[in-house]
Amino acid sequence: APYIRPDTFLTTNTSGLEIDRLATALPEHLRPRFLGTHFFNPPRYLKLLELIPHRGTDSAVTSRLLEFLESEVGRRVILAKDTPGFIANRFGMWSIYHAIRVAEKLHLSVEQVDAITGPFIGRPRSGTFRLADIVGLDVMDDIGANLLSRCPEDPDITVLERLHSVEELIGRGWIGDKVGQGYYRREN
Repeated sequence: APYIRPDTFLTTNTSGLEIDRLATALPEHLRPRFLGTHFFNPPRYLKLLELIPHRGTDSAVTSRLLEFLESEVGRRVILAKDTPGFIANRFGMWSIYHAIRVAEKLHLSVEQVDAITGPFIGRPRSGTFRLADIVGLDVMDDIGANLLSRCPEDPDITVLERLHSVEELIGRGWIGDKVGQGYYRREN
């Protein structure tokens, strides 16, 4: 804290931890400059970013950081509320889990689902299962469990209950790209 300049933005790249709660660990004078910056995965290809102020963030800081991220970093910034999963993980995880759940129920192949849920419907070419491997099945599982525990009032929250295929793959240690195997196996 003593080395942070007074004009420095202070952010966390969390995709789901509460910004308000993280801010409480900071010295009082740094809290007005603290925000969440959730870069979409993989950030080198996806330009979307959620900017999440907490209750004590200075609104002028939020405006300056938003402008900087758009003009200097080349991001498309969405201002999000400090709610469980923000916008992306609340909707994105629900979407991934729902697609996988339907695929399991209808016995659809990984390739069939990714062909349908990629560019065909205007989404990134990764599709559902490939994106799950990029995110990491262990990370995805943690996000789902976190949202389940924090959003009990959500009528559609049961979609985020652990998926059979995720449980099986995690049990094998096949947690996605970081180990070279998930729904897909990385060929070198």
